[in-house]
Amino acid sequence: MYSKYIILIDKNATLPSRSSIVERAWGKDVPISFVQDNEVLNDASYLDFKVNKWEANGKWSEMQDQEPLIRVEIFREERIADFMRENELQCTFDYEGYFLVALELDDGWHEVDQFLLARVVNVLAENQKLYAYDDVKGYIDCGDCLQSLPSKEAVRKSVFLN
Repeated sequence: MYSKYIILIDKNATLPSRSSIVERAWGKDVPISFVQDNEVLNDASYLDFKVNKWEANGKWSEMQDQEPLIRVEIFREERIADFMRENELQCTFDYEGYFLVALELDDGWHEVDQFLLARVVNVLAENQKLYAYDDVKGYIDCGDCLQSLPSKEAVRKSVFLN
């Protein structure tokens, strides 16, 4: 699993709503907090959210000091080139005709947080171009990296500590 991903999404595609992402990734009753700059994700430039694991099971407050955010940034047109430049990324992929969604997990994460992030990536990356950040190689093609992803139920058990 990785803690950073980039998804190239066809510019004509429609992103699912925040509630749809959460439901498909983790289920309806997982407690979350979020900040989003526009109610419609397609018109937003970011979505920061997290699973409030301590609400799901109080034992998390003993296991983790802070709940890491999943940061989702959406880049279109010239902002893609800005993102590439700011992150010193060599353009190894053609982003013409796409918008870019960058997902990153805050510091202080546990393995379950990587799985939570990967479940979100799995929802957004369906039939899209996916890249993951490797500390040595940088962003790498990751089309198959989520094939061994734990099920929604397995991740939920980890969050609720069942």
